[in-house]
Amino acid sequence: MEVLVVALVGSILVVSFALNAFAAQKASFAAQQLARQGVRLAAQHQLTPPRLLALRMAAAEGLRIAANEVKLDLQTEGAVGVVSATIKGQTATAKMYLEGK
Repeated sequence: MEVLVVALVGSILVVSFALNAFAAQKASFAAQQLARQGVRLAAQHQLTPPRLLALRMAAAEGLRIAANEVKLDLQTEGAVGVVSATIKGQTATAKMYLEGK
């Protein structure tokens, strides 16, 4: 009987760990995509505050999470735009040359 209980508890722990790892990987991929999309818009000088908010809201809706779990930050380093995206603690950064700078 104890063997059965240990086997069930062990398999439940393995499945829960796998699901947590999958969720973290999904958030990481989404952060990378959001950073790339943001820097492309920034390079074309189309990343306005309303569009920034729309990107955050769309990412949150697509992942079915709260909008406050998605952060998007744009900085410029000379002629290079740097966009950092954070989703559920997973951060990604993308850089691109800004046209006309």
